[in-house]
Amino acid sequence: MAQKAIGINIPASAEPNITADDHAALFNALAGAEGILGFGITCTRIDNNTVRLTAGDVLVQGRQHRIEGATTQDLTVSSGTIGYNRCDLVVAQFVRRASAEESDTLVFSIVEGTPTEGALTPPELTQEDINISTNTTRQIPLFQLTIVGATLESYILQIAHNIENKTGWIPIMGDITWVSNDTFTIEGDVTDYIEVGNPIKLYFSINSNLKYGNVKSVTYSSGTGLSTMALIENVNYPITDDILYQAYFSKISNPQGFPQWFDYTPTYSGSGSMTFTSVTTNRAKRRFDGLTCYYEIDATGTTGGTASTSLQATHGVTPLAGSSGVMECRVTDTIGIGGFAFFDATNIIARKYDRSNFGLDTARNMTVSGSIIVG
Repeated sequence: MAQKAIGINIPASAEPNITADDHAALFNALAGAEGILGFGITCTRIDNNTVRLTAGDVLVQGRQHRIEGATTQDLTVSSGTIGYNRCDLVVAQFVRRASAEESDTLVFSIVEGTPTEGALTPPELTQEDINISTNTTRQIPLFQLTIVGATLESYILQIAHNIENKTGWIPIMGDITWVSNDTFTIEGDVTDYIEVGNPIKLYFSINSNLKYGNVKSVTYSSGTGLSTMALIENVNYPITDDILYQAYFSKISNPQGFPQWFDYTPTYSGSGSMTFTSVTTNRAKRRFDGLTCYYEIDATGTTGGTASTSLQATHGVTPLAGSSGVMECRVTDTIGIGGFAFFDATNIIARKYDRSNFGLDTARNMTVSGSIIVG
């Protein structure tokens, strides 16, 4: 039958016209995603062979599975092997019935990974589109378990999407690989939903090392099928690990737990032939709100060479072409005086209010507060 009316009255003698697949299609459309509903289900370590799920609900392409309120569900974890590490996944698994006399199954279970002496790799899952009647099995990952030797680590990473997520964080679902420094590759084209300035949260290594940052650039190559994402450098969360477990992005400026300001390390100089050296950075911070990057800089150093008009600090972003702006500024020459600041492609530039040269001496200061629109 090509079409089917649902929610209409039918004769009392007729066969029921609404099936489990009809309900699943409705729930899938209303939710718009599959994963954990709200913040119900959590996963905690009980011992090296047991994890416990708390009450809550998940959707697997619209099929609802739940642990009822005030109850829990324990799952058994296979023992680890001394000298090897393993990555397991807690999943919600749907299997379609083989005949009309049987039931579909939808259960929580653990898919075991392969023990390894090297980098951990999650096991492959079966993820058929079960809205197609000929497909039978779909597993969606909920939590990631790390077994080091015979020990199940206490940190358990949630990798499922929270439907109606109120934290502001959205999982990056494609495989993401650390390349070098602050650069990563992501499977697939993410440029239609990840943009410059978006907050990023990264979980590294088996000790749950957590990093935060903002997107500096993101591009896609159809030749490789990979997106390349670079983060803006910050000294609070240096990235040195090469094992990346999970990444999240956000479309709001203040998702839960995200630092509002990051320290960074400017490079200082003077204009013309003047130098600005032996600089003490009292404060060098920046934060993003959409495509606007806000700055707070307070730096004191020594001027030398040939006197000139400007003290400069690199900003580390790519300003939007044609954008300009004047920043609040105070400078110290022989005394503290008012000034003004602006930016070019590389630097934030501080000048005295009358544009006169700075003297050549110690204790020269630039204090700047302002913003740059990035492109």
